[in-house]
Amino acid sequence: MSSSDENYTSESDKDDELNDNAHIVIPGLRKKIRETTKDNVDDLIREIMAGMNSDLNTYRLQNYFKLLKKIFPLIKEYGLSETQFNALFEVIMSRNLPSSSAKILIPYLLPRSKISDEYIIRIIGRLSRKGVDMSMVADLLKWTVAVYDIIERKDRIRKLYPVLFHCLPYASVRPYICHLLYYLTRKEQVTSYRVKRLNELVESERNNAEMIGLLLYYQTFVPNITVPYNVRLVNIFVFKNPRADVTTDLTNIHTLWSSNEIELALDLHKSDFQLPARKKPRKSKSKNLSKEPIRALDIIDITRIANNVENFEISEQFHAVLENRRLQHILLCDPNDNVIDRLSYWITQKIMDLMRWSNIKDVGKRELHEMMAMLVRFTRFTKTQLPAIEYVLFKYLKTWNGFEFQDEIFELITYIKPGDYKELYYQVLKPLYSLFIISDVEWKSKLVLCYTEWLKNWALLDWNRHVKMGSEGHMDIDYITNIFSGLSFDINYFKTIQKLVEHVDRICVMGLLAENDHPLMQHACLTFFELVSTISLQDDVPDIIIPAAALVHRTFFSTSAMAMSRICSIINRYKLAFEENENKTDDWMSKHNPVYLDHFNTYLMDICNALWRNLALTNSYQDASAFSLKESNIDQLKTICEKRGIDANLILSITHASSLAGFSKRFMTALEKGEKVQVIHQKPITADYLKQLEEEGGVSIDYFDYRVGFLDYLKSKGFAGIYDLLYACMTSLIKLKRNESMSSSQTSVII
Repeated sequence: MSSSDENYTSESDKDDELNDNAHIVIPGLRKKIRETTKDNVDDLIREIMAGMNSDLNTYRLQNYFKLLKKIFPLIKEYGLSETQFNALFEVIMSRNLPSSSAKILIPYLLPRSKISDEYIIRIIGRLSRKGVDMSMVADLLKWTVAVYDIIERKDRIRKLYPVLFHCLPYASVRPYICHLLYYLTRKEQVTSYRVKRLNELVESERNNAEMIGLLLYYQTFVPNITVPYNVRLVNIFVFKNPRADVTTDLTNIHTLWSSNEIELALDLHKSDFQLPARKKPRKSKSKNLSKEPIRALDIIDITRIANNVENFEISEQFHAVLENRRLQHILLCDPNDNVIDRLSYWITQKIMDLMRWSNIKDVGKRELHEMMAMLVRFTRFTKTQLPAIEYVLFKYLKTWNGFEFQDEIFELITYIKPGDYKELYYQVLKPLYSLFIISDVEWKSKLVLCYTEWLKNWALLDWNRHVKMGSEGHMDIDYITNIFSGLSFDINYFKTIQKLVEHVDRICVMGLLAENDHPLMQHACLTFFELVSTISLQDDVPDIIIPAAALVHRTFFSTSAMAMSRICSIINRYKLAFEENENKTDDWMSKHNPVYLDHFNTYLMDICNALWRNLALTNSYQDASAFSLKESNIDQLKTICEKRGIDANLILSITHASSLAGFSKRFMTALEKGEKVQVIHQKPITADYLKQLEEEGGVSIDYFDYRVGFLDYLKSKGFAGIYDLLYACMTSLIKLKRNESMSSSQTSVII
């Protein structure tokens, strides 16, 4: 910093400070503000607030107000310590500060930690004072809603529920009182008097959206409550955060001071919702499967447990709802809307509270880890996700570092229900892709395997029945296929599956390129397409979705026999799928065009030509170039092979391919030992070389028989994919197998 900068406090600066506050002079204030950091911000705020209290007269408080305005940006960035927050709150609540100034200060009540419920009780107490400025009380209530999640305890505030309810007729504060009641309501607060009174107020007041919203929330506790219908308010959102700016500032402040990288967003446990255009459709209840009487001890009132779950200790809550198998069986057999709603509210609140305001002493986040593990066990049992868990997961993935609770997050992802691809892309695939491109091979592989399990869970759903239900048009939502949140009939889920496969296909190719065909990456990619190749055969998904040429060719060219064998097995499964597709009904078959089938046939022809026909670099299906290589590349390969004295058409055969040549050598060595020959082979096997060996006293075997024996050898070593594909496609092998079967059957008849 230059000397001129050090002496920045000019006479004009001092004049400004003296004019603003004749009793408080802070030399070089502007310079101090510019140089403020997290380490020294408290010194500056303490200096400015020195002597400020609620007993000062209006003139002096106004002077403090003018001085505070200069550091508003610092308060928004760094927040206030407990002492500073208390001092500012007392000044705002003081009668000596004009309400116009107090209302400007309210958004700057930004604590760095949780606050006592005492502050909220005093705000509520203002509702009953005579002559109070109700517009200021409204601003204070807006602030209360925005900071609700950082109130230390809420038991005493909940006791003021009757006071808040009594003030509902006050139009200027009604929306924010309803919002607080929405947060505070438990089942015991839903009484017949309050339901009746709310209905009366709805009838008498024109602006009644929040009261209708509160009644709708009451209905989650008592299903038989009738909610008035106001066509003017159809689809309007209620209980939106009235001070989103305060919420955002608190988010940034708590992240700054707690070093918590999780995205913070308040009011997630009870978010805003839309007033319905019509009555919510009820789910069809499960029928009694038996008329036999049930013993009293077998009856468990899960509704009572769920509605009173907040009165239990934390361990009781989770063991009662998330870990008790009996309760989970009952929940699955009778998925009551109200129970699911209450359980969802509670789970969301608890998980998000721990994510946002975690105990700073719990460095390893042990408590949050245990809760995540419980959710995984619960979801693993139910085989479907509560909407609340899915909601929390979507929020968490946006800022997930990829390592925290890795196993739990990956498993929860596999149970996300099918939906619109665009939404799933932005909520799940995009944030995970951002982590994929910067992670190591182990993480990349885990993600692809996670997607495999996710797709497997989707494939297991009864899609045939879902499509039939949609065509019949009896229901708006399919609660049979997905029990908790249902599946819409307006979404093309098969299109979503296709888009997901294409996305994973792309990241697989990227991963193989980035990790130099690491075996872990190969295993993950091949596992995914082993599933994709069979879903049209084994599951209710009609579409056949083939992998990109880049993935097929790269794994086939691999130096790993595992990769080559498995891609051959995958291609063989696709062949079976296309053949089976011809036997399906028109409404449940893959609607691929001839070009799509021709594209797959090039894969099949290229691999068979290379492995068995010894025509690796000759033209493929319908005169397409082999393996989609350019003519210039093929010429270069032929030139290299010629220089090395190798037949270019043999370089990818089962005897010469880099992944199989070693196995071919071991197989030939075993034959030589079996025949105890004197002349041992010295190079890869070809038809001509076998004739030469026979003439020189080596192994006597035909080239065709050698390759047949070698295929059996590969199968015995676990490389069944090559064996299965060639025996399914090569005419000579098909005839051989047919003849062997006939010989076997004739032998059995003779016996």
